[in-house]
Amino acid sequence: MPTLPDPATTVTAPAASPFARRRSFIPWRSDLMKGVAMGFIDDAKDAAETAGRKIKEGFEDTVDRVSDKIDEAKADAEVKKAEAERDSVHKRNEIKEEIRGDN
Repeated sequence: MPTLPDPATTVTAPAASPFARRRSFIPWRSDLMKGVAMGFIDDAKDAAETAGRKIKEGFEDTVDRVSDKIDEAKADAEVKKAEAERDSVHKRNEIKEEIRGDN
């Protein structure tokens, strides 16, 4: 008669839990997931392109504003220079009149 293993020393695998998830192959599921993943990737790509476009537009607007401020500062400097030159010419003419005695 064959001998049976001693139950006290035998190691057995735990029984599968009734709550354990079962992975089974469902052919249409993989195709469905590919479609979902591709849709997600397309949405992410569109969002990244939109964000990139908005950043580019914001940068261009900032460059335009800075350029406008620089042009404004240059124009103000030219005006001040012209006013200073006018005042200098006026003062020089006054001094010449005083020297000649044209008062």
